[in-house]
Amino acid sequence: MNCRKRSVLYLLRKRNRSVILWLILFIITTLMLTCITIGQGADGAMQRLFQAMGGYFKIETDDKPGLNKYVDDEFINHIMDSYEIREFNGMDTVYFMTRDMDLLPGRFTQEQDEKAKLARIMGNTDTGLNEYFILQSLLLSEGRHITAEDSYKALISQELAEENGLSVGDTVSLSYYDEDAGRDWQAFEIVGIFQIKSRQNSYTSNTAECDMVENFIFVDTQSVRDMIGWTLEREIDSYRSGALFFVDQPQALERIVSDLAEQSERGMEGYQVVKNNKQYQESRLPLERLKSLTMLIIAIIILLGFIIVSLILLLWMRERVHETGIYLSVGIRKASILMQHMMENLILAFLAFVLSCILVAGTMPRLEKAVLAVMDEGAWSQADESGPLTERDMAQAEMESDIEITMELNPVTILQIGILELGVVILATGISSVTILKMKPKNILSTMS
Repeated sequence: MNCRKRSVLYLLRKRNRSVILWLILFIITTLMLTCITIGQGADGAMQRLFQAMGGYFKIETDDKPGLNKYVDDEFINHIMDSYEIREFNGMDTVYFMTRDMDLLPGRFTQEQDEKAKLARIMGNTDTGLNEYFILQSLLLSEGRHITAEDSYKALISQELAEENGLSVGDTVSLSYYDEDAGRDWQAFEIVGIFQIKSRQNSYTSNTAECDMVENFIFVDTQSVRDMIGWTLEREIDSYRSGALFFVDQPQALERIVSDLAEQSERGMEGYQVVKNNKQYQESRLPLERLKSLTMLIIAIIILLGFIIVSLILLLWMRERVHETGIYLSVGIRKASILMQHMMENLILAFLAFVLSCILVAGTMPRLEKAVLAVMDEGAWSQADESGPLTERDMAQAEMESDIEITMELNPVTILQIGILELGVVILATGISSVTILKMKPKNILSTMS
């Protein structure tokens, strides 16, 4: 009779023991599958979070005297060609006068100054990549974002649109503000309207119209360059407020910023590099804690599972001395006996593994909801414990609560858990069997007698 048949017969004969060991292996496997799936989901969420809000750095003009060089197109192309940059957004901050549109009133309105019509203009290669929208301080409510292909397009706030009865598709007239130059009005088509989700500061009676977020106007880069160029009578090929560069991996961000800093020391004077991932670092903390916790739990489960299975098999193995003696007396080798013990436990482990995979895969949607519910509660409770909530705190807590964790039982996870369980079972079986198999046949027979 071969060891495979002996293994099946032993499991059928010792049903109670088989069920107990199977149940232990099933619980261990299910816990490991659940934890590693949660950990991988948290890791994937951190990657998506990084790409959505934290994977960028900013290069801007150095404010030191004599070093104020603008970030121009040539330098942008150099950065894009030299590093694995996903996309960029060039930015300009200028001031335009409005003609047929009234700004929300501020200090200059009270003083009856013409600057009551002066708006802050935010020029962008792609408004969707502006920090206000990336960090969700502003949200696009109607229309679309401005892209690099647009010319003389604008985004305005919902409050400004309501104040002037404007909607997507309407036009507004703007002119570059220069006290020494005449007015050259240009029509801008409104392609999008944004709403304000959070403000950093509250307004006072001394707040100028151009400093109020409601009066910000986002436009395309080309129109800013054209209008400034006409006034200054020269071609514009640079970004006054620098540029944001977006990457896909946190490691790439650290490496690129470090390399650019070294270049600055070697002669890239006039520019400064700023790594803008503080918001990402703060928002990823709950995900990082979740991932670390699951990895710790997996290590504990593996260790405790190995100890429990080893002790149970060791206790049961002492009762198999008689069986082992009979096998040896009929000429069955120790290696074949050890293989039988291995096969018995591996059969149970395989059955437990298959059922665990089915159970975890079926409960994955509920598991996602449970984890997100815990994280949402933790994000708000942590904000509450820190004292009175500011708008920035609430925006931060909302951003953490908007994190999506996608969990799936992929082949890599199944393979990892399968290898771990295989190792635990083989090692535990070997340790429990060695106490008997190292005995000599005559000692086993004398113990039997």
